Amino acid sequence: MSVFAYGQRLGRSFNIDDPPTLVARTSRDFPLAVTELRSDKPATGPSAPIGGQEGYWIFLHLRALDAYEVRLNGQSRPVRSVGVGHTSFYDLKLDPVIHIDGPFHFLNFYISHDALVEFAEILDIPAVNNLAWECRELIEDPVIFQIGKCLLHAMNAEMPTNKMFVDHLLFAFLGHLVMKYGGLETPSHHVQGGLPSWMLRKSMQWMRENLVGGITLVDVANECGISVSSFMRLFKKSTGFSPHQWLVSQRIEKSIELMRDHKASLTQIAIASGFSDQSHFTRTFTRKMGVSPSVWRSSCDD
Repeated sequence: MSVFAYGQRLGRSFNIDDPPTLVARTSRDFPLAVTELRSDKPATGPSAPIGGQEGYWIFLHLRALDAYEVRLNGQSRPVRSVGVGHTSFYDLKLDPVIHIDGPFHFLNFYISHDALVEFAEILDIPAVNNLAWECRELIEDPVIFQIGKCLLHAMNAEMPTNKMFVDHLLFAFLGHLVMKYGGLETPSHHVQGGLPSWMLRKSMQWMRENLVGGITLVDVANECGISVSSFMRLFKKSTGFSPHQWLVSQRIEKSIELMRDHKASLTQIAIASGFSDQSHFTRTFTRKMGVSPSVWRSSCDD
């Protein structure tokens, strides 16, 4: 039986007993897990090697750090100062060892390679064999930050955790990883039978820039120099999603980012994200995320 790199196994690596952990499982029983790791000690030493695995650690930092050291396959890689909300990715095949000389607090997401592959199969999109990110050290990803805050709230809630809510959050996290870091938004090669890479990137840029007010498929297809029917067919071939489905996902991500500002009303957020009104926003968000925007927002409160 596989020993996965989360929960008590992860806690032992960082000298922490019984860290709070939430787990969801795919239909093939692959785990999606998030573990809270927190220490107020002045020094804990390096984490114990976890052993090479086919998967990823994604750290969401909840406490600022001046610096820390990461060893990948035994090679040292110092990391610059870290702010609250920063995210770092580590491929477990590289057997990462983390050395933080001081107090720390972060959420550790564990995603197995098998879970990535299965999720891509479910969506009927190109296989996601690896995650890729532009910044090899630290990323500011507001969607990961908001999902993490919601999960942290669920971990520390006085009432029993709603399992369905946790499952929705962890699957939303997995979907975000696949879409943003699975090579689907900015593919490095042309998918056979799909749009050329430059055309796919450009069309996505045009649609992102026109979340509010919208842009017609005719306009995008004309900019690409192809017919609307060809654009729709080739876009789906490249991404696994219709242009409309992809655009809705971008509006949802935009709304999650905007909900960080608690001064903005849900109506304002709906309009700023490109939805026609709050009712449309609420229906779409609830259908995609499993909970209403108001529940999502309240669960993310500090």
